[in-house]
Amino acid sequence: MTEPDSVHRLLRRPHRQRRHYHAPLAVIMIIVLITLLAPALAPYDPRHAVSGGYLLPPSAEHIFGTDTLGRDVLSRTLWGGRQTLSTALLATAITIIPGLLIGAVSGFTGHWVDRAMMAAMDTLLAFPNLLLALVIIALIGTGANQVALSVGMAGLPAFARVARAAVLDARHRLYVQAAWAIGAPPHRVLIHHILPNIMETLLSFAAVSLSWALLNGTALFFLGFGGDPSIPDWGVMLNEGRAAFRVAPWIALPPGMTITLTVFAVNRIADSWQDALNGR
Repeated sequence: MTEPDSVHRLLRRPHRQRRHYHAPLAVIMIIVLITLLAPALAPYDPRHAVSGGYLLPPSAEHIFGTDTLGRDVLSRTLWGGRQTLSTALLATAITIIPGLLIGAVSGFTGHWVDRAMMAAMDTLLAFPNLLLALVIIALIGTGANQVALSVGMAGLPAFARVARAAVLDARHRLYVQAAWAIGAPPHRVLIHHILPNIMETLLSFAAVSLSWALLNGTALFFLGFGGDPSIPDWGVMLNEGRAAFRVAPWIALPPGMTITLTVFAVNRIADSWQDALNGR
């Protein structure tokens, strides 16, 4: 009675429909792999100065040069990805899990429960994401985990709204009406008939939420809310390179280009999923 799951349907699509996923997915996999292998790939300690001086331009010894404190920029970029990506993934999980729960319960239950939950979400949606994240982090303090929590909570209302809309749409489908007709209990209708058939829509918006989390998390680290500034992070590196950009642009360019490439690839995957959904 339910449609095949999203992964199976993706694999069954013609090659011309799936080829748009390949390049951005490959970019994401390469970036993740490089950051995971940072301990083996980084030529220097990212937190300590190297011998030879500071603000050294790119060379064979230091491919991306050194920063204002004499630390190797390549090593900090590799290690910084671990902090940046892990924070973004944690923030996305904080967005998706409660957002899906709130949206599903609100859309499936209806009545006063729906009105109360969506009133709360609409109140939070009145604030821009970054501003709401700043308010939350001002209340809970600074640190990498606090950044992830604040960014995740800031993205929760939008995801809850999308999940609710998808559930409301699925409630009127024939397969859901058939499940009700044969006497399926409410929890079974929601879990086995509605959620599997809205998963592609949720996955598409989850990718968008990941790009938002990456940008907002980087912005908070850039502003100095990430805690220990010696721990490499792409946002911290952008802030460090900002003051010396005229004389040493190599400090900010690697993390900036990596952030741009990662967000572009994630958004391209989300767009491809949405195009596939609209095509059906």
